[in-house]
Amino acid sequence: MRSNATTVRGYRVLVFPDGRASPFALPRRQGGIVVSTATLAALSGDELDAVLAHERAHLTQHHHVIAAISHELAHVFKPIPFISRSASTVPLYLEIAADNAARQITGARPLASALLKLIHHDANSAPSAAGDLALHAVGPNRIRTLLDSDEPAQGHRRTTIVAASLQNMTLVALTTAVALPWLIAMTSGCS
Repeated sequence: MRSNATTVRGYRVLVFPDGRASPFALPRRQGGIVVSTATLAALSGDELDAVLAHERAHLTQHHHVIAAISHELAHVFKPIPFISRSASTVPLYLEIAADNAARQITGARPLASALLKLIHHDANSAPSAAGDLALHAVGPNRIRTLLDSDEPAQGHRRTTIVAASLQNMTLVALTTAVALPWLIAMTSGCS
């Protein structure tokens, strides 16, 4: 498929001809933000702004790097169930982070509306796996969560940041406590 690099609503994007509504982000060196012509046709200006802000967040927050590292760590530490389960949640948290970034720029309603339109773009066809993934990427309540969290209070943001930081520090500490003895045993040879 031939794609054209262009600027859409202030964002540099690759547009490719396709009847399916498909926005996504690739690592910058592979194209960055990519949208189908159907995506451009299906969304209003505010909705398109929200989707483009969401995809840009994936790029600016280096989600491709985080996902790749998480995937590799899960592969290396496959025998440790806690690690593989933790790694499987990383993509969900990356979607939440991108949703939150877009919500800060455009508000929650345009993003929620865009997600619903993208999923139900072609009413004559069965829902696609990609559409189901988009809606349920952070659980079946993604839209409700977006709308309920529209414009949270500043104190709530701080609480969320502190809770997420504590959770991450706990995860690092537990991973170190489990993985370090295992790595020592593996490298020194079990006797």
